[in-house]
Amino acid sequence: MDRKVPEQLGSLAKMLIRGTYKQIANAAWCSPILKKELQLLFLKEIDKEGTVVCSKKEPSCVRSPDKKKILKFYFREI
Repeated sequence: MDRKVPEQLGSLAKMLIRGTYKQIANAAWCSPILKKELQLLFLKEIDKEGTVVCSKKEPSCVRSPDKKKILKFYFREI
């Protein structure tokens, strides 16, 4: 059985085989089909992050007026 990559994903397939992570990401972003799906994933992730930041159960430093908590704030790597 012979399988072929759809024409719209040709650039991405090439980058998956011999490209860097940045080139793979760029190829995925340049594909209109994948770009839409990636945007939906990003929006879902941003929504989850926003829910965590605004949580009353485990409040973040953003909800707290405490100066010490804000000074200890740092961005964590994913």
